[in-house]
Amino acid sequence: MGKSKELAELGSVVTNDNGDITLDGALRVNTPADNPMRFTATDGSVGSPTWVYSEYYIEGASGTRTAYIGVNPSKETELGNNNAGTCMRIDQDGRVTMPYQPVFYARNHETGNGWVSGTELYGFYDTLVNIGGHMNTSTGRFTAPVSGTYYLEFSCQEEVYYGQWGDGIYFRIRVNGADKILCGNDTGISDFSSEMFISFGGYVYMNAGDYASVYGDVGGSVISLERYVGGFGGHLIG
Repeated sequence: MGKSKELAELGSVVTNDNGDITLDGALRVNTPADNPMRFTATDGSVGSPTWVYSEYYIEGASGTRTAYIGVNPSKETELGNNNAGTCMRIDQDGRVTMPYQPVFYARNHETGNGWVSGTELYGFYDTLVNIGGHMNTSTGRFTAPVSGTYYLEFSCQEEVYYGQWGDGIYFRIRVNGADKILCGNDTGISDFSSEMFISFGGYVYMNAGDYASVYGDVGGSVISLERYVGGFGGHLIG
């Protein structure tokens, strides 16, 4: 099997009767959009492959690498782009990590005289995780960075009840002010020494730019939450 003019220009190219090509240098292949190139790679060994860092990438018109997939020296498959770097990593056991996947969890703040019924909960104490910074603890709102299905949850321990004994206590996760996930208790708190723990969550579809928040509703009264106990959280499913 001989060398074509194009292969010869690449540098040192060795071929054999099986059609295998050994290349000392870079390989550049231009293919039409409707006929993509596919690679099948093997190292020819048995038992313990020899791993090296390698990648296949797409190059933009300006010569800038825009997307790539490869195997790193730790034998992990990586998928990424020139803007964000590695966006997905798969280890040898098939475990997948996505370092830029939106996820957040904001802890409840102790609210003094409580939030007014029927309004958004705001002023969360802090975030334990807030990848991408899409959760605003001051406003209590999470803004979706991309369209997709999200899991959202809220939990709390009501510390001191300022309403009428026996009033119902309800919490609602809303998207753009519209109820999506609801949870509550019709009987509320029975006396001054009682407390209540509430926890709920669910799946919602959000468009990029939509915001999610939590509303409290205690029949016109106010409630106060135990600091650090529970909070508002969620993540992108896909």
